[in-house]
Amino acid sequence: MKAVSFVLFFVGQLAHIRTISSVFIVILAGIFSGAPSHAGKVTELSVPIGSSDASSYPLDDNVWSVQAPPFPFNVNIGIGQLLNSTNNDGFALHDHVYIATNVPDPARAVVTYAFDTAVIVDQVEILQWVDGITQIQGFAGNSLASFISLGSILGPSGDVTGEGVFPAGESQVFDFNNSGISGTYFQFVVLKTSRADGWASYRAFPRGDDGMRFEVATIPEPSSYLNRPGI
Repeated sequence: MKAVSFVLFFVGQLAHIRTISSVFIVILAGIFSGAPSHAGKVTELSVPIGSSDASSYPLDDNVWSVQAPPFPFNVNIGIGQLLNSTNNDGFALHDHVYIATNVPDPARAVVTYAFDTAVIVDQVEILQWVDGITQIQGFAGNSLASFISLGSILGPSGDVTGEGVFPAGESQVFDFNNSGISGTYFQFVVLKTSRADGWASYRAFPRGDDGMRFEVATIPEPSSYLNRPGI
């Protein structure tokens, strides 16, 4: 009986080891295989220096770009707050420089995201201020010099004008219906706002066609280790 018990115990241990090995193989496969486009993480976020002229995180912190490395990507300072999903207080964008009624200066009202791999950005989710954004234009490409326009789109409220037209903090999705134009960079320009001479936004999250927000980079991608000397 003791011999039988030992054999059964040994077989059980082998099965346990095989299970662990299988899990480890699956993890390795996930690390070394090509990741889907929506697996990309935001590694850099920027707006033009001085592009907010009133109280906002970039102006108050004097931080107009954030990047990773260093990791994790810092969503708690300056323009990084534009991607902070746990803090919805305080403006990340806030300006009053216009070239026409309801048309902000496009050289200032522009946001650029960089990703660790090529992604397809289909939507931008904007958390609106009462005087918010009504129309944007999107661009994608693998460099700032190779942008392809995704078109200009109105938000769900349409070409609405006036003061205080949005509930503060309302989430609105601007959908480009983009299914094929990818890039390691995504940029949007604010073309129109509801108020004639001022606008603000709490947050702006790029999203895939599945409606999921792209996350920020918290650790280096495993593939980056493969490119290190000696590996």
